[in-house]
Amino acid sequence: MMSTITLIPSGISRSVQMPGLNGLELQRLLVAGGHQIPIIFITAFTDESTRVQALEAGAIGYLIKPFEEADLLGYIHRALHQRETAPRPRPPPQ
Repeated sequence: MMSTITLIPSGISRSVQMPGLNGLELQRLLVAGGHQIPIIFITAFTDESTRVQALEAGAIGYLIKPFEEADLLGYIHRALHQRETAPRPRPPPQ
């Protein structure tokens, strides 16, 4: 007998250009599924339209390599603050 375990992370750092499911596609799937997970995109590509698309869809940050460590830490801090202040889901009635 097999069981399925679904893990929902507290945050995601994801590259935009990945084979298979790219970062923007993953973001769309998470949003469509009702998951409010902070996402920080890290990429070597400087496509402004992709950056705008990611941020408008709710990404916490979008970093282009090379980037400053302080910028990443700032986005992580923002993501943690967002998670702390987000309303907690209520357990289903029993």
